[in-house]
Amino acid sequence: MPELQRVAESLGLSKYQRHIFLCADQTEPKCCDKEPALAPWDFLKRRLRELGLVGPGPAQPTLLVTGACQDLTSQEPVTAVIATTTRRNEHSPLSGIKSTSCLDGILAAREAAKRGANDALLLNGAGNLAEATAANLFVVIDSGAVTPPVDEGAMPGVMRADVIRVLHAAERTLGPADLSSASEAFLTNSLGIRPLTAVDGEPIGDGNPGPVTAEARKIV
Repeated sequence: MPELQRVAESLGLSKYQRHIFLCADQTEPKCCDKEPALAPWDFLKRRLRELGLVGPGPAQPTLLVTGACQDLTSQEPVTAVIATTTRRNEHSPLSGIKSTSCLDGILAAREAAKRGANDALLLNGAGNLAEATAANLFVVIDSGAVTPPVDEGAMPGVMRADVIRVLHAAERTLGPADLSSASEAFLTNSLGIRPLTAVDGEPIGDGNPGPVTAEARKIV
């Protein structure tokens, strides 16, 4: 529910929150005002169409579902580069919404692959660290975990929130230079927590996963 509420507010649909929440609640057979119950995103799409933000006419959606087994507790360490082909727009509303508009992440991931790294770190317009292509960034400085704040372009991820809560991590602006003073680093998303051992060919700390990363991975 908090995620639906946040997205609705970001899209200017706050006045429809009661409809959305009732539709999302499986215990409610009807939405308010005697409207038939709809899946939350179907309801949002209908309201967006009424606002003129979605093209008219019946849609013919294509549904594609893929699945695979994955052990979230044994993810290997990764390396990254700082992307030079694109940056995170911290002023865009999309920087805080998980959507299909992920071209920046795709471009940065392609650059990382070409440069022989597993992932890329994106800077924002001010040149500060924002996040990875599809994960949040945490670094450990003076034994404490630190992550870029949301207003720097970081996605307010669910795993990010859990790590902040459990490790009492600080949110503050981080620049590329802070990586050289970090003793360890890791990336988080809903698929797990991956140790980050090097950026642009330079090791983070001693180049191995550290104790704070190990503590964070107990959350998964």
